[in-house]
Amino acid sequence: MIKIKLLLLSLIALPLASNAQEKIVETYDNGQIKSIYHINKVWGFKEGSCINYTIDGTLYSELNYQEGKLHGTIKYYNEFGKIEAIINYDHGIFEGKSTMYHPIQSADETPAIYFTQMYHNGKLNGMTYEYDKKGKNIIRRARYRNGICMADTIISDKGITYKYREYESEYDDELEPMTTRFVPFKSKSATANKSMAKSQKKTAIARSNHSSSTNNKTSVSRKTTPAKPTEIQATIPEKKPHLKLNKDGAIEIE
Repeated sequence: MIKIKLLLLSLIALPLASNAQEKIVETYDNGQIKSIYHINKVWGFKEGSCINYTIDGTLYSELNYQEGKLHGTIKYYNEFGKIEAIINYDHGIFEGKSTMYHPIQSADETPAIYFTQMYHNGKLNGMTYEYDKKGKNIIRRARYRNGICMADTIISDKGITYKYREYESEYDDELEPMTTRFVPFKSKSATANKSMAKSQKKTAIARSNHSSSTNNKTSVSRKTTPAKPTEIQATIPEKKPHLKLNKDGAIEIE
């Protein structure tokens, strides 16, 4: 009997729930639509999708609410109506992946990724990646745990800066300060001087060999067996260093 009553109550509540939302359209003084959203007529809070526009009619944001709190995937747009940020929420709290894009100067440009971050329970948790202005090369990567940075790697024109915690405790209040280490890139001038020195050395050897072979021609008789030409050994190219990603999220040079 109790099950039958619950079923009847749920059937009665269905049409009431479908009519519980009311569509609201707000406008600017010039008549341009400002916002389109829905509210729960019973409780008065926002529920469902919400779209916002600027005074000139450009799309500004696409939001979603649940019980009056931001929930799900949220999108923000710049003054040209192009994507500026994609953020995920769980009942008003950051959760999951968030992506920001570089600012643009005209509507002809396509926004490039600025950085991506991972959240859990409103705190940074996991890997964060920052990209250059073209959105192709990673110039910084960091690893977070419960909002605390555990490892941070920054790539600049001069070299790579590593910041990391040598000891990672399970308790945040026992974490040691971060250790900083800088590894500079080889300067172009030093490399150029090294190459020039090698070239000058090869030239000096070649001239010496040529001079010695010329002098030998006047003293060697016709019956003398000519010397075998010296075998030139192949030069092994210098191995170029490359970047390696460690398990802790830091970049090392091999």
